[in-house]
Amino acid sequence: MTIPTITTVQSKIVTLPGRPPLMLDADLAMFYGTETRVINQVVKRNLSRFPEDFALRLTEVEVGGLKSQNVISKDSNHLPRAFTQAGALALSGVLKTPRAAEVSVMVFRAFAERAPARSTPRQSPKDLTLLLTPEARGVLRYRRLGLVTSEIVKLTGRRPTYVKDTTARLRAIGLLGASHV
Repeated sequence: MTIPTITTVQSKIVTLPGRPPLMLDADLAMFYGTETRVINQVVKRNLSRFPEDFALRLTEVEVGGLKSQNVISKDSNHLPRAFTQAGALALSGVLKTPRAAEVSVMVFRAFAERAPARSTPRQSPKDLTLLLTPEARGVLRYRRLGLVTSEIVKLTGRRPTYVKDTTARLRAIGLLGASHV
């Protein structure tokens, strides 16, 4: 049995509302060269390795949606287990077969290449500065101030006094090394 391509693995990644990208137990079983029941037995025996954010049972509503999209066979009567990227990789570790090790690389790459395609709202640079610590925001302001100061020095030929005071204060609290202004 050949190792699946990244495209083949990506075609089996499903996206459900409110869930991260997932792969179904049957698809992973096919890729890893085993049966679905073996996958589920391994998960049951190693529950500590598969927390809810690694492996989960789909709800009847989710299964109904996947059946209508022909992702799951309409004959299936059980609620399949679905795996996130981390769960699919953890599964390869507990299967411990050479094929599982090889396939896990393709699974990782399939999820990784898919990641940039996810629709995430873009944040403006102003929003991103809120994620910085107060000290980092201070350094950022200081660097902006440095740009303004260098323009003032170019125009007037002298350094404003506020720069010397600010530099000394930032050095005193450890935010600047000796190499700055």
